[in-house]
Amino acid sequence: MKKQKLSLIFITCLGLIGIFIVAFNGWSQKERAITREEQLKLPQSWSVEDASSQPLFTSVEPSPDGKYTLVAQKYPPQDEKQKPLLVITLMENKSHKIIWKTPLDKNFHSPQWSSDGNYISFLSFNEKNIPSLQITPFKTFEPQIALEKEGLAAYLWSPGSHQIALISRDIKRIESLTIEEGMVFLNTEDEIEKTNLLILSDPLDKKNISKHVPLKDSTIPEVFSKPEMILTWSRDGDSLVFVSEGKKEGLFSVDLKSLRIEQIHQGGHPSYPVFSPDGKYLAYVADVAKEADHFPIKRRALFIYDLETKKTTKQLETPLGNPILLGWFADSQALLVEEGYKTLRRLYKVPLHGESVEVLNKENDQLISKVSLNSSSTQIGFVLESLTEEPAASISSIESFDPRPLFNQFLITLPLQAEVIKWPSFDGKIIEGILVYPLDYKKGARYPLITALHEGPYGAWEQKFLGGCANNIYPFSPAVFASKGYAILLPNIRGSSNYGIDFAKAIDKDIGGGDFKDLIAGIDFVIEKGVADPEKLVIWGWKYGGYLATHAIVQTNRFKAAIVGLGMIDLISFSETAKDNGFLKSYLGSTFWENKDLWLIRSPIMHVEEIQTPTLLLYGKQSNLFPIGQGKELYYALKKRGVPVKMLLFTNEGDEVDLSTQSIKAGLEHTLAWLEQFLSPDPNKRYSSDVTHKRKNTK
Repeated sequence: MKKQKLSLIFITCLGLIGIFIVAFNGWSQKERAITREEQLKLPQSWSVEDASSQPLFTSVEPSPDGKYTLVAQKYPPQDEKQKPLLVITLMENKSHKIIWKTPLDKNFHSPQWSSDGNYISFLSFNEKNIPSLQITPFKTFEPQIALEKEGLAAYLWSPGSHQIALISRDIKRIESLTIEEGMVFLNTEDEIEKTNLLILSDPLDKKNISKHVPLKDSTIPEVFSKPEMILTWSRDGDSLVFVSEGKKEGLFSVDLKSLRIEQIHQGGHPSYPVFSPDGKYLAYVADVAKEADHFPIKRRALFIYDLETKKTTKQLETPLGNPILLGWFADSQALLVEEGYKTLRRLYKVPLHGESVEVLNKENDQLISKVSLNSSSTQIGFVLESLTEEPAASISSIESFDPRPLFNQFLITLPLQAEVIKWPSFDGKIIEGILVYPLDYKKGARYPLITALHEGPYGAWEQKFLGGCANNIYPFSPAVFASKGYAILLPNIRGSSNYGIDFAKAIDKDIGGGDFKDLIAGIDFVIEKGVADPEKLVIWGWKYGGYLATHAIVQTNRFKAAIVGLGMIDLISFSETAKDNGFLKSYLGSTFWENKDLWLIRSPIMHVEEIQTPTLLLYGKQSNLFPIGQGKELYYALKKRGVPVKMLLFTNEGDEVDLSTQSIKAGLEHTLAWLEQFLSPDPNKRYSSDVTHKRKNTK
């Protein structure tokens, strides 16, 4: 009996000890989890690996009833053999519960809700790279192919969900031979031969009917963002309105019963057509002035077309003349509009009948982007971020802007200081920019300053998350450089967007003039603030910014290092070899043979004897807009003159494609190594690159 009692006591003690151990381990694991979460929320620095692996939100689409949201994310490819990984998640808004995710071994993109909210559709590619339209019931991920067709580019559901309009393109492949450094290359390039508009009736029926709408001489432009930019359905589903470019530029409607096509608006680069909920009006965006002005940036406005009288009856202005039309309010009495505003983006409610424009997100100091309005005109989805807070997929009612984040990937808040600053330029014009302070910044100490110039020139630095690499299109992450002890200036010099048309036109016939003086004034301002070390200045630029960075090192030897990405070096050869060869004529106001002096003065290669700054060149071998020959001209000229120069060539990437994780890492690491080589006084502290990037061509 005593033995039994002792055994029972022993077993009980063991049980209590076991419970204590389990509880302790659980508590310990919980503490470790909390600690890890806190580390993610507030990292101590930001590495090349962190920046190169950042996912991007590509769309946030609320359901028609506002209860669910489709969130699409894109992850950069690991190397040149892979494509970006696209993941689409269906979430319940109230609980933030994930209903389903697309599988990682399939790439779905361009998600849409059917107008009734019962189905979700995507585009996908098979093993032969042929696109297909696939549809699934929204609560269960069971996609079925509705149409598979080569050249399928975009699609849009009709209001009743009984039809889908599709845009497809007949592609002609052009082959050519080039000889480069003793080697012969076979080049292939796809050219759009014909654009087709197809109507898919009863898309859920396996015997669905595809109707071809002949467009004659009209050409629907390529879809760079969403199909709503170029295509819209009438409320009764009997007609479509589409944008045409080329010889028959304008806005056209097509009656789907008679196939009769009528022109609504001639010229003016129209976009974002959308019918009012009551079916009485068509709203769209177009250029205000139609006169022959060589400058490419025009003031744009909202136009209202009366469907009964078949006349454009109203022209509505926005504060800065560059609206993106998102849709109508449900009562058909106002338009929902997005527009860049300085370093942020604003949402406007634009009434039809003369009332003042209302700023919906005026009290919010975070950046919104990728805004989508649901089909019932009640809710918007968007990406919300700030300079130090990672992007989050978010939703809000359009009647009262109150952002509700759904989820973000890492819950990261960067431990960096950054602010918007302003300074007067040479002519009194006030220039704005973003100043990022180095990690562990101490007031009174001076730091190396990187001045980074954005692409464009009609673009702008906005208050995007500093840890990313601008949608993975160039290898520059301010947080990486701030973590290494650099201050960063992101100036929105004249010519930038988000400050009005007059500000954009301030570089008309003057590229490399006033814009260069603006950036120099900004650098001097940061030096006067006591932040920048005047002996450790760096200039970085991409595309147009790459041109201006090269122009800057021609004008002054103040910079200790320069990084030029896809820059225009020889304006004359660029104008005759680049794909978009009308760009320089539109900004300089003439061809080079009509105004030789201006072209030669503003062409960096003509003044290469002035350059003393060590220069790192970054180019994509597949770039058509910014040919690698531009970089090679500068590389060989500086090499012959004995100026330190290196060229990093991404052989499988161009100018508008997604840089892979490997390429972003290579670009960042080589840039850091270049800066350390020419800015660090102590050789022992120099950054050493261990990149073995097979796509580089470092010379």
